Amino acid sequence: MRILIAAFKKFFRVNGLLLASGLAFDIILCCIPFFFVIIAIMGYVLSSSASAVAGVEGVLQQFLPNSHQLFIESLPGIVAKRTLYSLVGLGFFAFSSSVAFSSVRTALDTIFDVKRPRNFFVGKGVDLLLMLAVSGLFLLVVGLESTLAVLRGISQSFPLVGQWMAPGWALIGHLLGFGLTWSLFYLIFRFCPSQRLGRRPLMIACLIGTVLLEFSKWFFAWYVARVKFYAVLSGALGGIFFFLLWAYYASMAFIISATIAAVVKRGK
Repeated sequence: MRILIAAFKKFFRVNGLLLASGLAFDIILCCIPFFFVIIAIMGYVLSSSASAVAGVEGVLQQFLPNSHQLFIESLPGIVAKRTLYSLVGLGFFAFSSSVAFSSVRTALDTIFDVKRPRNFFVGKGVDLLLMLAVSGLFLLVVGLESTLAVLRGISQSFPLVGQWMAPGWALIGHLLGFGLTWSLFYLIFRFCPSQRLGRRPLMIACLIGTVLLEFSKWFFAWYVARVKFYAVLSGALGGIFFFLLWAYYASMAFIISATIAAVVKRGK
């Protein structure tokens, strides 16, 4: 309880609401070209294997609850012009990811009370490596989702087997989503701050951040089912609304988990 109280005080002392707002903007700026790049790359596979579509959809559904349809509807157009989108998206993603990781590092250095931040060029080098690592992580998960889609399709060819395996596919999907989120938090908390975290605060930060983001899937599903004005926010407008809401929630989850890790790090 003392850790939570200390984290609550520190959250407002470092102006966590402002940090979350800034990170949310950078997430929005970075996510759109990032998914365009991922989908464009997978577009070369989509032309020969429809299972890759399910892989991309699976990742978007896990990572962007209740707003993934906004991106899924763009798949056909992106696949048709995959060369153009891959080149343009890659340029915008390189710029936006550099800005995003720089903001993340600044926020973490502020929360962890780092006195000597990284050299500018070293920081940009770390940003580049994190960009490649995160992109590779998402491509790996897309590949795994595609494989699961193929196996799921094969099992559905046999009704009894498909019905028996249905809970198993759902469990695997949840585990894959949990692993993706945890790995993403681990990469950021492990390599982004200018000062290395200890093992205990690092594990705590990853676990809390992952649980909070996984909770968002259930919360947004409950929210959509009960909020009446969502019926007005149909189509692309509804997807944009929940994408913005998710970006801010994800930023808050990140700042909260980092604040608790900072308190644990200081031994309070």
